[in-house]
Amino acid sequence: MKKIVFMTGYSGAGKSTLTDYVVGKYRFGYVSFRDTTREVAESQGYTHIDYIEKVDNKIIFQQVGDAITDKIKAQETHNTLIDGLYHLPYVEKIQEDFPDRQTLIVSVQADKNIRAARMKARNPNDKSALNDIDYLDNYKDSIGIKEVISHADYLLVNNVDITAFSRETDLFVEKLNAGRIKP
Repeated sequence: MKKIVFMTGYSGAGKSTLTDYVVGKYRFGYVSFRDTTREVAESQGYTHIDYIEKVDNKIIFQQVGDAITDKIKAQETHNTLIDGLYHLPYVEKIQEDFPDRQTLIVSVQADKNIRAARMKARNPNDKSALNDIDYLDNYKDSIGIKEVISHADYLLVNNVDITAFSRETDLFVEKLNAGRIKP
């Protein structure tokens, strides 16, 4: 059965690292919520931020959901990984559009101090990585990430180095392909 895997988690947890690894090694299709939202906003003459602030959420869910559906349909892969899920209505939309595919939510988590260190490594001149983590965590909490995480079908904890995380990711994909992860 074809699968659509939604990735969720706080900044610095390792979602993009996991996504890059799985897409590269296992040839999953890939869709980014952030990039798709930005593309939809720009197609309508908005900046990303203005679109989110000025357009009704129901319209955003429909428009961005339609764009994600189109991207999945255009892919020639067996499985698709969607990075950056922060709102459950997208899962419901994709399930309606692809009733023949199994949908799963995977939550990638890491300790806050580890996430802050990763954010600092990405931006070494930024002295406020922990403050940025607080701001980003609060923002994601305000838009519903806790609810999404509470619905996760699988949890990957990433408090380790990249080699160990790659092994954990390989085990996840092995279980996924064997049908041992159920929604």
